[in-house]
Amino acid sequence: MAHFPKPFFRPARGVWYVQIDERQHNLGPDEAAAFKAYHALMQHRDEFPKQSAPLAGRQLVVVVVDAFLDWCEKNRAPDTYSW
Repeated sequence: MAHFPKPFFRPARGVWYVQIDERQHNLGPDEAAAFKAYHALMQHRDEFPKQSAPLAGRQLVVVVVDAFLDWCEKNRAPDTYSW
């Protein structure tokens, strides 16, 4: 079954939101107006900029740690690197 985003209310802020493609859109405090804004957003959803592949431009933690250790070995005392 396909999943589609649904509006949700944040009581701490008193505002309705909807999350579309990892981005939250503020729909305002009024429930009726928020659902109208939600329907307008969903009608134009195809016009949103598309996200690239999930891992594009991101590095895995192990890659970042290895780069840090290489830098430490070259730029810090040997005891710092061995620790």
